[in-house]
Amino acid sequence: MSESIPSTLISALPAATKVSDTDIVVLENGSTTQKITIAQLKEALGINALNTKMTGIICTIADVTGNGNNYFYINKKSGMCLAALISMSDAYVYTTGISCDNASSLYTIRVSKALTSGTVYSFIMLWVKIGLNA
Repeated sequence: MSESIPSTLISALPAATKVSDTDIVVLENGSTTQKITIAQLKEALGINALNTKMTGIICTIADVTGNGNNYFYINKKSGMCLAALISMSDAYVYTTGISCDNASSLYTIRVSKALTSGTVYSFIMLWVKIGLNA
């Protein structure tokens, strides 16, 4: 006896609100349909290896209120070095220098133009772990 399987359009399925490594995704491989877990998909795409290699790098976002000067200060992060700073607010504001004094808990960031007093500028910061096992 043949089995009747009801068909459902993918667009009619409910949206997933979260995904876990054990969830299953349908994989179409030429003429066969297979299943694969999210964990297997992450491994096949190299995501696990990438995450392992990226453990010493983090990105943060900081909002800085302009003070009329072409410099401002960012707090240091323990065990991390500020490697880059990119403006997300103004295409004409770019980093011209990053410096720090070992005795201070702050980085001095120099930018290409004076930051307008009272204006909030957003920056993406790239931090790199320092040390022998970074």
